[in-house]
Amino acid sequence: MQASRTSGADHLAPTLEWLRAHADQRFFLFVHTFFVHNYFPHREFLARQDDPDAVVAEDDPLTLGKLAMEGDATALSRLKKLYAAALNEVDATLIPRLLRELDALHLADD
Repeated sequence: MQASRTSGADHLAPTLEWLRAHADQRFFLFVHTFFVHNYFPHREFLARQDDPDAVVAEDDPLTLGKLAMEGDATALSRLKKLYAAALNEVDATLIPRLLRELDALHLADD
């Protein structure tokens, strides 16, 4: 199954733009990316968790979830590894950009 991510799209850009526009105001910022829930991490992040080529049920998260609920330990393991890899990808790519922007705007300590 192919990744459901939009190629080349910068989904963090609107958040960073909002921060820049409101840096001089009081605000509460809640950033939720759904990337950890897409279960389609880039190969380099999946390779840290599992063999990227060890595909189970075409790595379709819905199918894997159904199989896991039916007791398929291999499907459950693969689903957990896909999720962990997606989480690692977000931690490595999106979060540092957000923290750098907060630093650049002198908001990190607030």
